Amino acid sequence: MKASDCKSISDVREQIDLIDREVVHLIARRFEFVKKASDFKKNTEEVKAKERFNAMLAERRLWATNGGLNADVIEKIFKDLVQYFIKEELKEFENKDSIRANL
Repeated sequence: MKASDCKSISDVREQIDLIDREVVHLIARRFEFVKKASDFKKNTEEVKAKERFNAMLAERRLWATNGGLNADVIEKIFKDLVQYFIKEELKEFENKDSIRANL
């Protein structure tokens, strides 16, 4: 359904809820890839990947601008999300590293 097809606030809210559910599903899917990424990294600096992080934020800002969105807001959303994922990936990496050390 397009926004222009909504006939009531209930229609609008229903569509927003559907979109939000998809967004949460996509974030969960993204997280699976984040966890897998730790398999390919050799140390915590590779997990943190500062250059990749900064390049990713710049690209998301561009996507936001091209999509007519506020680039600062989109950057903050992705910055917070990816910082959380980096913390989780570090845990995953350290857990795998610990397992490898005990073999």
